Amino acid sequence: MNKIIKNNSLILRKIIKSDASTLVKWFNNKQLGRYMDDSEPDKIYDLEDIYEMISSVDSHYLILQQGKRLIGYASLYNRVESKSEFSFLIGIPSMHNKGLGTQLLNLLSNLASSIGIKTLYCWIYKNNQASIRCVKKAGFIIEHNQKSLKNEVKWYKNIILK
Repeated sequence: MNKIIKNNSLILRKIIKSDASTLVKWFNNKQLGRYMDDSEPDKIYDLEDIYEMISSVDSHYLILQQGKRLIGYASLYNRVESKSEFSFLIGIPSMHNKGLGTQLLNLLSNLASSIGIKTLYCWIYKNNQASIRCVKKAGFIIEHNQKSLKNEVKWYKNIILK
């Protein structure tokens, strides 16, 4: 998948090797990473981890760019038929609370639709208010009756294919 999705000044594109050092910095930032996968809470990412991640053929790893500046990350993974799990991150703290997360999710929804995904879902910790605001503004709703051992809630969005 080499699609590029644009919206105003934002571009969502496939991650390339030269993006890896930025991702290492973001993923190793304790403040940014506090809600990331906690299966390895003390993991320190390095370039090889990122290279391995982006070489996956089963997932899509994406960078959000404004001009030449890298500002965010998203991924589509665990795809089963027309459903896919996703994750997202705005990597520059000074750019939080500016609507960029919601714009990222809208771009991600457009991309997902273009590759045949009809439902996107993610798990968000109940105390991750920033991500909850983003998914709500982007049209996601809570999937009720989902239980999690990690104090998370599942959010989903059905995408209308055009």
